[in-house]
Amino acid sequence: MGTVRIRYTCRGAWAKDAALFMMPGGFDLGFIESLGDEGAEEIKKYVREGGSYLGQGAGSYFACDSIQFDINGTDEVVGDRPLKFYPGICSGPVYAPYHYNDYSGARAAPIDFEFISPTTGDEEESINMRAYYNGGNTFQLPIDNENRTCVTLGSYTERIDNPAIVKCNIYDGITVLAGVEMQFGSTHLDSNDHFLSVIKQQLKPYESSRLRAYDSILRHLGLTTRFASAL
Repeated sequence: MGTVRIRYTCRGAWAKDAALFMMPGGFDLGFIESLGDEGAEEIKKYVREGGSYLGQGAGSYFACDSIQFDINGTDEVVGDRPLKFYPGICSGPVYAPYHYNDYSGARAAPIDFEFISPTTGDEEESINMRAYYNGGNTFQLPIDNENRTCVTLGSYTERIDNPAIVKCNIYDGITVLAGVEMQFGSTHLDSNDHFLSVIKQQLKPYESSRLRAYDSILRHLGLTTRFASAL
């Protein structure tokens, strides 16, 4: 695992050695400004030619056809996005309010996760778990799914018909987009932060479930992990 700098991303030389390109949480508008059309085009090319993309939080917003964030609120952001891996609208925050300067809007979101075979598409098991959430999104399913297929891997338990994690096939490549940030477990959160310390305790009982679900996501993306054998 390594970090790819903006300039290197725009050149595209990384693609031949990459098993996965991951965009984390953060600031979606910052991704647009930093990468520009050149960087976005390199990422699109990588995925279309057989690469895998994992977008979580802002990395998920960034990868949809268009976004609607904090509509009529002080932080409203509306507009098209360049990657268009998900051919529909990405809207959030699912749980309001969201604050850029602290973690008061964060939570341990209940998620219904579906274990679906990456090879056959058969549903194998369903579990309820919790995942770290801070300003995340849901996905409005596309009407026209031509040339690409999408399937829901996880949904917000407390929000009916609100997908939290989706997988899309993009030509020869695969993307998984998540409104929650599955990479963060209870051990990754700051115990000294007033808001995060509460969420840390709420996530702790679900650590094994999170790792199982994250392992399933990575297998959908074509990766072999050590998670499953360790559980």
